[in-house]
Amino acid sequence: GENAARLWPRWAEVCGKLGVDTERRQEWWQDLERRHREPQRSYHTFAHLVELFDHMDANQAVVQDMPAVTLAIFFHDAVYDPKAGSPKNEQDSAVLFDKFGQEALPAGDPLGLVKGELIAKVRRWIVQTATHKTAESDDEDCRLFMDFDMGILGSEPERYQRYCQMIRQEYQHVAEPFFCKARGAFLEDFLKSAREGKRSVYATEVFRSRREHRALENMEREAEVLARRLRSCSLPTRALTE
Repeated sequence: GENAARLWPRWAEVCGKLGVDTERRQEWWQDLERRHREPQRSYHTFAHLVELFDHMDANQAVVQDMPAVTLAIFFHDAVYDPKAGSPKNEQDSAVLFDKFGQEALPAGDPLGLVKGELIAKVRRWIVQTATHKTAESDDEDCRLFMDFDMGILGSEPERYQRYCQMIRQEYQHVAEPFFCKARGAFLEDFLKSAREGKRSVYATEVFRSRREHRALENMEREAEVLARRLRSCSLPTRALTE
C-alpha cells in the first residue's frame, strides 16, 4: 500500500547505514509489514508509523541519533495484541527488536560495543512507550520519540476523534460499559495530574508549546463523551429495576 511505499525507503536507508545485508533487510521488512497488517489493528498500523516519521522529519534538526529513533519507530508497536495489553506488548516488541539487532546488525568495531549500546538504548525506549514517562536522565532523543508517539493527542479535533474510533475498534472485545469506564478513568486521572501541574502530555518544549493545550482539550472532550456513553449504557438496567 501507499504507507508501505513511503516507509520502505526509510527502512532500506537505515539498514544500509547500519550494514544490514540485503537478505535480512528484506526478511525483517516482510515481518514488520505482515505484523502491522494484522486484523486486530486499526490505529497501530503502518499509517501510525508514517505519522511518527512526519514528526521526525519536522524535528530532524534536533534529533541526534537518527538511526536509533528510526529503529524505535519501526519496532515500537511490532507486537500489538489489545487483549494482552500494556506493558506486555511493549516488552514483547522490545524483545523482537533485540532479536533483529542481534541477528541483523553486524558486530562492528570495536566488537559489539556500539551495536550493544544501540540495541540497549532502543530497547529501553520501546519499553518506555508503555507509560511515555520520562526521567531527568533521559536524553532529548528519548523525549522526542515519546512525543512523536503521543503526537496524535494534540492533533486537530476531527483527527483526534478518528483516533478514538480506531482505538475503540481495537478494543471491540471489551464491552462498552467496561471500555468507557476504564478509558474514562485513565483520562480523568491524567487530566487531574495535569491540572495539579504534576504531569504534562509532552516531554519536550517544542511539543508542549505547539500541542499541549490542544491535547488536554481533546482528552477533556473525550472524557465527557465517555461519561455520557457510560450513562446511556447504565440506563436500561435502571429501567428494568423500576
